Amino acid sequence: MKNFKNLLMTFIGIIAVAMCATSCLNSDDDSIDAVTQNRYQKLMSGMYSGKARFYQLKSTGNLSSQKTYVKYDSIHTSWDVSADSTFRINNFPVFMLDSAIVVEKTATGTEAEKYRALNQAIRALKNSSEGYIMGTKTKYVIPSSSWVSENVIQFMVQPYPIKRKINFDGAEHTVYFVFTPTTGAFSATNRKFQAQLALNAICIDQLDSSHTVPSQFMNSIVVTLSD
Repeated sequence: MKNFKNLLMTFIGIIAVAMCATSCLNSDDDSIDAVTQNRYQKLMSGMYSGKARFYQLKSTGNLSSQKTYVKYDSIHTSWDVSADSTFRINNFPVFMLDSAIVVEKTATGTEAEKYRALNQAIRALKNSSEGYIMGTKTKYVIPSSSWVSENVIQFMVQPYPIKRKINFDGAEHTVYFVFTPTTGAFSATNRKFQAQLALNAICIDQLDSSHTVPSQFMNSIVVTLSD
């Protein structure tokens, strides 16, 4: 089903649009009632396997459709979808999020060195018990009946922040990887469940906007789950 396989990739160019979806995840005005929502989620529930593919923002224009993402890594994994509006990604490789921190080689100064060290420390998690998460938890919900067709159910995705203890810049810090709301799709015809995660902020020591990595060192990362 070629159109379905390409469905998630069409969303990569419109991630900014999905940022308005937070209200969808918490709204009481959905046109889908709780019973119908649960029926769809029971249909989608199950264990799936495939690849987590990691994409890094390489270029951007004034419009969200002008953004270009390039794949830089991938890993075989599985994800367990529950009928309680959550799914878990097994063995999620946190260390592959190192590409979210970009410090130019020509950059100098204390801040540049700090975030260069963070980049290296995230990648170094590959060799520690902190490098993988056994079950990265993600919330999903179908905002309205317009997201459902005869064979495909589209849904909003909101991953929970990932929290890790990481040593860099001469001390141990609590690092939070924060994701923005994005999208996914399920094919009832062949039972394929695909989704994407968009990392848009990294917080250090406290989970708030005043402790985020500065924009000049932060790069957007998109992770897709598909077969």
